[in-house]
Amino acid sequence: MSDSGESTDSTEDPRLAQRLFHGGLRRAWAAALPVVNLAIRCRAPSGRPIFVTGNGRSGTSWIGETLGKAPGVVYYREPCNLPTTEHSDDTVWARYVPPGGRDTFFESRLGRSFRGLVEEHDPAPFRALARRWSGPYRVVVKEVATFPSVEWVALRWKPEVLLVVRHPCACALSVGNAAMDRTEHARLTHLLEDDRRKENHLGRYREHLRSARTPLEVSAAIWSAKSVIVAEAHVRHGDWRLVHYEDICDDPLGSFRSLYAALGLSWTPEVESWVKKATSESSEGASSTRRVSALQRDAWRRTMTPGQIGEVRRIVEGVDLPYFTSEADWRSEGET
Repeated sequence: MSDSGESTDSTEDPRLAQRLFHGGLRRAWAAALPVVNLAIRCRAPSGRPIFVTGNGRSGTSWIGETLGKAPGVVYYREPCNLPTTEHSDDTVWARYVPPGGRDTFFESRLGRSFRGLVEEHDPAPFRALARRWSGPYRVVVKEVATFPSVEWVALRWKPEVLLVVRHPCACALSVGNAAMDRTEHARLTHLLEDDRRKENHLGRYREHLRSARTPLEVSAAIWSAKSVIVAEAHVRHGDWRLVHYEDICDDPLGSFRSLYAALGLSWTPEVESWVKKATSESSEGASSTRRVSALQRDAWRRTMTPGQIGEVRRIVEGVDLPYFTSEADWRSEGET
């Protein structure tokens, strides 16, 4: 009994008892995980893995999660994400690994995913384990931290690569909405210096990108720098698939059906039902994958002023990219 006369016995507090029970399960799972993953090595993934990547806030989570709904698929969402890994080095968001390069953190995290291993922080560990043992399975890995290093990923693990491109105004606005702009300037500086030391893809654009000052300009500079590196690599890898977020918003069912067919995934009534629900209702949170897709396509046109759009455009048009090159691509809603 406590001083107030109230019992502190966990059996009299169902919520506390439930937390203790689940905590015990988690500790038992963590202790058993090395043995579990040793067994999983005998049930390695079959078929070519799929790697979904793009700039941050470009819709990769929505696309990756939708592909992960296919039967016989194990989905990994951002295995290199700092909150998930408890890794404290923020430069993971601004590092570039060239083909043939080394990065022990990325190698460890992505290597575990491409091998189909179960993670300690998997939100549904027993279901994840059952999925690996119920039959042959493929791996879908969605990761944005290694977007500029996609060629290194492709050469090392040989996945089918899906590049996701979204308008830079939408990405920059989404970063601001997620209250991430305070760290963006440091990330831009690190990315430019990392590239200079290694491959110097951005040499002719470096001073222009360094001229970014406002939060929108800095986010646009990061979008541009990473996109330049990836666009150059894409030229060397014609088998990589490029999808535009806006095109999927226009026709989610048709677009995902086509992606499923191209990637050899099974389209089922359950998948179709999930896509319809996920694209017709919204849920709260900056990282939510449930959005009314028709409203998301050009939301930035309704919320950004011409001046703000001009900040992003000045940076993006200072580099050579094959995306969003027409005047119509930069009009606000009142100008369309």
